[in-house]
Amino acid sequence: MWIVALTGEQDVSTATDVDLILIRTVASGNPVVVDLLGATFVDSSILSAIIRAANQANREGLAVVLPTGGEVPRVFDLVNARSMVMTFATLEEAVDSFSPHRRGPKQAESAE
Repeated sequence: MWIVALTGEQDVSTATDVDLILIRTVASGNPVVVDLLGATFVDSSILSAIIRAANQANREGLAVVLPTGGEVPRVFDLVNARSMVMTFATLEEAVDSFSPHRRGPKQAESAE
């Protein structure tokens, strides 16, 4: 399992790096959790990268952890993205959603 933690502001300036990280981790065939709890902002380019990765992972292979308030979940809700990707309120819930017999998660690069 891969955990991709995005922190701070994520926008068009980090989108290429985020896209490449997500493509690489999804291509591994292991589940991917995108942790947005530390993100203060995401724009449509980041949301697009996440949705592309979810589609590449057949949706069941990628989960997103969203904070309960603020701008990040608002962006997801504006375009109904929660219907396109699995979302969870905690990292533990997202990890547990893949398998009760999981191995320890690998840490992917973090775009900042």
